[in-house]
Amino acid sequence: MAPIPVERIGCADLLTWRCPLTVELGGLATAAVFSFLLAACGGDVSAPGAQSGDEAAGSGASAASGDASSGEGGASAASTGSGFGGVGTSSTTGAGGTPAACAGAFVEVTIDAGPTSTLGSVCGDDWSAQFSSVPAGYYVSGGPAQAVSSLHLVGCANATPDSEGLRLSAQVDGPGAYGGQALYTDQAKNLFPELPAGSVALTLSSVGQVGETIEGTYQAMVAKDEIAFSIKGAFRVCHVEDENLP
Repeated sequence: MAPIPVERIGCADLLTWRCPLTVELGGLATAAVFSFLLAACGGDVSAPGAQSGDEAAGSGASAASGDASSGEGGASAASTGSGFGGVGTSSTTGAGGTPAACAGAFVEVTIDAGPTSTLGSVCGDDWSAQFSSVPAGYYVSGGPAQAVSSLHLVGCANATPDSEGLRLSAQVDGPGAYGGQALYTDQAKNLFPELPAGSVALTLSSVGQVGETIEGTYQAMVAKDEIAFSIKGAFRVCHVEDENLP
């Protein structure tokens, strides 16, 4: 039997139709009115644009499968095409977003002639903590009249506030020897700046792009009140996104 437009259906038609019966409906609301009558006689109710239950379930399963596949792909992705922070060379990232080239970054601290301690963490309250989990370096520039332009090198024992750590800074323009500043925090959270000011001997052997490493050595005398001692060591830190001051 050919489909009968719903606008031509009258009460008499409903009473005299016999199965099998096919009715073409123009909307879901109309379908709800007739569904129980047609179901009783095995009729087929079809609404233009409607999707069967089996089709909907199949589509849902396919979508879920697609989501699961994309989720697995996202979890296993480990590389970035634009480089760390979107700047510099392409690099593969490790845990915590730290570039693979920066694995094993460190800052050494030898106090006087004593043993050497190795700082292997970013400082949690530093600009670099949002980009790396290991000791880091970055340029700071800007400020009023663009007066600030310096390289900062930081490393701590762990990322908690006031952890033992060392912060070095200097005006640099590439590998070479420079005078700079230092601030050493000991295990008791005491702060020791360099003495006299600007007397840190900083030597840069290499300055990589963002996502690569900055390497070199330093030596300084630091003091607080009547306590003074020398510190020195080598460093290999991760060059993270540079900071631009307003």
